[in-house]
Amino acid sequence: MKNYVSESFPNAIDFGFCIVGQQNKRTFPLTNHLKTDVAFKFEDSAFEFEPASGIIPPKNTVNITVTFKPLEAVVVVANSILTVENEPPRVIKLSAIGKYPYISLGATKIDFETILIGKKVTKDLIIKNQSQVPAEFEIKKIEDDDFKDNSFSFDVTSGEIPSKSTFLIKVTYDPKIAFLDSVSHYQVICKGGNTVDFELKGSATGYDVQLSTKSIDFGEIQLGTTTSRVLTVHNMSDLPIPFQFFNDKKNVFSLSATEGVVKGKSTFRIIVTFNPPNTMNYYERIYCLVSNHGVLYVDLIGCCYDLLIRPKPIKQRNVDVFRKRIIEGKYRKEDLVNIRTLTYDATLNNQTRRMMNTSVMNKTPFNGTQMDQTDRQQELTPVDASPENPNQVVLHKELFLELSSPNRLISLNVT
Repeated sequence: MKNYVSESFPNAIDFGFCIVGQQNKRTFPLTNHLKTDVAFKFEDSAFEFEPASGIIPPKNTVNITVTFKPLEAVVVVANSILTVENEPPRVIKLSAIGKYPYISLGATKIDFETILIGKKVTKDLIIKNQSQVPAEFEIKKIEDDDFKDNSFSFDVTSGEIPSKSTFLIKVTYDPKIAFLDSVSHYQVICKGGNTVDFELKGSATGYDVQLSTKSIDFGEIQLGTTTSRVLTVHNMSDLPIPFQFFNDKKNVFSLSATEGVVKGKSTFRIIVTFNPPNTMNYYERIYCLVSNHGVLYVDLIGCCYDLLIRPKPIKQRNVDVFRKRIIEGKYRKEDLVNIRTLTYDATLNNQTRRMMNTSVMNKTPFNGTQMDQTDRQQELTPVDASPENPNQVVLHKELFLELSSPNRLISLNVT
């Protein structure tokens, strides 16, 4: 019995289930056992052979690749004739069944709910291949607007799922913008099969940070002294939070620390010092910036007096009324304090101050000119000011007490 070359090639090739629209390949050897060159050729059919013809060297093998690409879901049976030099023709039977792949998702909506900015949450996306053929897939985002939200990411965006199997994908939600609701739509595209849409949703919340108070009233202190209060930054979040106050350590209201980091579920204490250089009312609103949080602020109020000058203290309610008037557009020049002759410089010595206060008591302007009756009446109205004019300066109460009054801090004789 002769050892034919064609006998090394199978008589029948069954591709089984094939994906519609995709190429399916099988490779088989064609061996030449003879000591001479042998020519071969495959006839054309619904299945392609590569190479379709050629010469096999002596004692050598050529690999033949058979390719089939179904155009629809049908059963295909075909024959091809293998012709080898000096050998009878050999009939090769080929068969295949075209199938459409079909995939589905375990869930078409994944809600990550609300998480703190800086944290990550991972959930599972399951792709099911319910068909009898392998399914190749690819995940693409549906660009429905110009905003590029990169909060969602996948560990795998493409792959192949075996028949009757599932594929697990890890989806991570990592928000970058606080107080942003992220909603993105994606498609799982199955090559030669169906397409499935799904939705990812999540909300990012900022850090939960608060100041211990929104207003610090230092009260009245004497010139040349200082007083301090404690301001606490509370961090109710799980993560450490950096902060920064916009203030100067050499300011009238100075802070022991203008920036720092508050650990998660912790507090940070700041010493606020009031060191006034002049006898007057002081007010300042300082702002605090916190990462991924709205701007915080605190109002600082204080009053400084000396032996002769004691301004009427302002309160937080006076500040609130004044700010409310500005917001409502009711601001007028009369809302400002009109300090006429009681303007002091920090470099004035005590003797100059006494001269200025004496001139006020004598109702004589500091420049030596005579006051009119209206100005005189304004200077004699020290206390009765409305809450909308909280910064009026009044003379020290001792100037209005009798010389023999026991309430005086300084006892003066009649002469």
